[in-house]
Amino acid sequence: YHRAGHRTDNLIRAMVITALYHRALTIVAFGAILVSLSEFWFYDVARDVASWGILLIYGVLGLLFLMVVQRFRVSTSAAFIVAASMLGYLIEGVLVPVLYSELPMSVLWTSMAWHAFITVGIGWYWFRQVMIRGGVFAALAFNVTLLRASPVPCNAPSPSNPTA
Repeated sequence: YHRAGHRTDNLIRAMVITALYHRALTIVAFGAILVSLSEFWFYDVARDVASWGILLIYGVLGLLFLMVVQRFRVSTSAAFIVAASMLGYLIEGVLVPVLYSELPMSVLWTSMAWHAFITVGIGWYWFRQVMIRGGVFAALAFNVTLLRASPVPCNAPSPSNPTA
């Protein structure tokens, strides 16, 4: 009897670890997509240890976005735009104060036109196409390519690296 209970405990432990691993991998993947298309491709953000923090924060916000899409059963383009705009509001209104800098245009431009259209609309569409056609390894390669192939030079001076 004890051995059967031990096997059950190990199975539950393995399921919990697998679920946590899957959630962590999802957060990192979402973070790679979102931060690449929101920051790395348009701004010179130093790619050092601090980038992991940005990646994780964007990943958690991406997970929140996905949870909203699932919870409210987003199925129309209008609902998707609202959900994507919510992500933009979280990024630009909670993480950084850009949303409040030049009202009312900053509300429309940064959160809706930028993040809803470019980051979510284009970025996640590409990612979905990669997943459909190539699976997990293609998606991993896509994420790495996004992070490494930014058109903004990595060694240009930035607020986090003014001496580059």
